[in-house]
Amino acid sequence: MTEKVKLTREQDTRLKEMLKDVMYSKGSILVQQAKGWRDGNNICLNALSLDQLAKVLYEPNSYEVEEEYKVGDWKKVQLANKKWVIGKIDTVTFKEKAEEIALNYLDEDRVWRRVWESAKCSFNPTPEEIKNEKERRAWAKIGRGPGEFRDGDFGISEYGNLIDGPSILKARYELGQLQGFFPAESFIKFGGAADA
Repeated sequence: MTEKVKLTREQDTRLKEMLKDVMYSKGSILVQQAKGWRDGNNICLNALSLDQLAKVLYEPNSYEVEEEYKVGDWKKVQLANKKWVIGKIDTVTFKEKAEEIALNYLDEDRVWRRVWESAKCSFNPTPEEIKNEKERRAWAKIGRGPGEFRDGDFGISEYGNLIDGPSILKARYELGQLQGFFPAESFIKFGGAADA
């Protein structure tokens, strides 16, 4: 059995509307898909490959519609500047018969942003994308990018051994051989007995 194509609710609704409209045929929809949609109502279809859309249009029972949008879900959206961001939904509203979501995300400068987007053009990130985003956020909390080790950092190897040195930590990190690390900034220095 072949895997079903996953459509957002908005993609499903839009395709059904198009197929009822005499202006569209399955063939014309595929021709435009190959060129890319620019119309705001159809732009959500750009997330589908040509093969996926052909399967949906021509193969019965070949797709399923994604679940409802919920606060706390991870979503991926494309911003006006064409950059993709991954964030967590913090609000879901209905505006003019369409769902909108507020998404919290961390930009490239490690600044938290909030964006309102039409839910119709949001997508589920892969588990790997979510893992990478969670890791990026953890690093941002200490003011660093992923894998940015510094002098004074200590790591814990996959076997529980302490490791130090930025280059060694980075190598182990890239190989997936670190359980975690202690950033130098979290070190609390105590005055010695001579300071008393």
